[in-house]
Amino acid sequence: MSIAIPFPEKLPEGYQWLNQEPIFDPLKHLALELPRQMFSLEDLGYAPEEIQDKATTFGISEPFRILSEEGSRILLEIARRLKPFSRRAGNRIENTVRGGCYRSRWLRDLCTSQDVCDLMASIYQTEISPHT
Repeated sequence: MSIAIPFPEKLPEGYQWLNQEPIFDPLKHLALELPRQMFSLEDLGYAPEEIQDKATTFGISEPFRILSEEGSRILLEIARRLKPFSRRAGNRIENTVRGGCYRSRWLRDLCTSQDVCDLMASIYQTEISPHT
């Protein structure tokens, strides 16, 4: 499936790309693995009639790997570089960064990766589109 809405060519006002970022390379930065265990909505106690019209019966999974060691290192560095743009997000969420994909090309390319999208679609068992 293709990207539902393409990423804009022009950055929104007030945003600038981070400088000196590596170029996202799925062969180097991804290490995609399926979760070892997944649970459906029915496994979580939902009745069949409650989930019959849902796009997927997927409920939750165990943690699973998406990034290689190098990809993890790069993402951590990008998160650190985005920290100055963080804001308090209420009482339950200490900090949030909005618009990360408008500041980091690497993060944008990770989030819109068709490889990641295909993995997630196989987990969700429904078609999805990559998005930021």
